[in-house]
Amino acid sequence: MFLKIEKIKIFKFICVAATLLLLFGANLALAQPTDGEKTDSDASGVRSGLENTAEAAGIPKTGGEEAIPNLIGSIIMGALGSVGIIFLILMIIGGVMWMTASGNEERVNKAKGLITNAVIGMIIVFSAYAITYFVTETLLGTR
Repeated sequence: MFLKIEKIKIFKFICVAATLLLLFGANLALAQPTDGEKTDSDASGVRSGLENTAEAAGIPKTGGEEAIPNLIGSIIMGALGSVGIIFLILMIIGGVMWMTASGNEERVNKAKGLITNAVIGMIIVFSAYAITYFVTETLLGTR
């Protein structure tokens, strides 16, 4: 019973940590200006820099016919990131289960099954992404 309560606590901690990483992870990688760069404290300098970057990348600044594909692409990338986090969590849980099996063959097999299913799921997800990318880029000639 004690081990089950500890597993629940660990699982809750992992879920909270993954959620916090998703929400605030981008803030951990903020670029700092070098000594020679001018720092802008107002948002207009940042906005113009972002607009220049978007223009150089060929991304439309406002709506238009390309805004929807960009939105869908952002949603798909977010979903793939979430699937990656779920995969990582399942791999960690499977590894911990295997390490704490203490020679119990049933628990080792359960951990192996969890890891195997996680890998198969990841292969299916990225295969679906690759097929979709191939169809949209090559056959439909969207770019």
